[in-house]
Amino acid sequence: MKILNSKLNIKKSLKKIIKKPFHFVIVDNFLDKNFINKIYNEFPEYNDSIWHEYKNFCENKKTTNVWNSFKPYTYKLFTFLNSQDFINKIQKSLTKKIIFSDDGLHGGGLSIMKSNVGKLNPHLDNSIHPKNGLLRKYNLILFLNKNWKKNMGGNLNFYEKNKFNKKLHGKLSQSISPYFNRCVIFDTSMNSWHSVQRMKKQNGIVRKSIQIYYFVKEKNIKSIRLRALYAPENIQKKNKKVLDFIKKRSSNKTYLKVYKTK
Repeated sequence: MKILNSKLNIKKSLKKIIKKPFHFVIVDNFLDKNFINKIYNEFPEYNDSIWHEYKNFCENKKTTNVWNSFKPYTYKLFTFLNSQDFINKIQKSLTKKIIFSDDGLHGGGLSIMKSNVGKLNPHLDNSIHPKNGLLRKYNLILFLNKNWKKNMGGNLNFYEKNKFNKKLHGKLSQSISPYFNRCVIFDTSMNSWHSVQRMKKQNGIVRKSIQIYYFVKEKNIKSIRLRALYAPENIQKKNKKVLDFIKKRSSNKTYLKVYKTK
């Protein structure tokens, strides 16, 4: 069974780079129709026991990056996304640097959010892989949401750079709907503030996605973040508990005091 959509010119699609607020590409109808439907059908339910739950002031989501928990077609997809064949496609289109995949799927894997509680505040991802020291360069996200409509929310939001405060994002620049079989790849090394828009309360609706990161070797890294840096939502900006959580969450010395999963 084919993995990529055979009607798609992947190299051409990856070269359609949007440069504001940072470099990213959108590739619709990314995977072969039959293949992605197989993945959709085997995607774990929200209450499945395989999930790790993140529930705090800045995020409410469930994820798993455990290979043994992946069903056959999902396993095959991650194997493909980590393959040199696919990496070469990214490398030729997006950068002159040598790209490395991550078989450990640090920060990647499957993700699910429930419409009435799911959230992910604006944030910058950690910039350095904790095991190999490589610079996180690209984030690939594949959405698995059938019959998704614009008014349902759950968009992937990109923000401008804040010229006056490095610990906060600027204005909203791009808002990308999480449509089924839509792939978004963005450069995480360009002050890349992003979030997930709050979803409207709808019974039984969940937002599903798959993500994977790619890395490069960099001698002079300008901004080293061992932990993700979050920003408060507008309604949280004066909440001392939230601000204290964000401060501790972003420090490699104190994050374990506040950052727990179930």
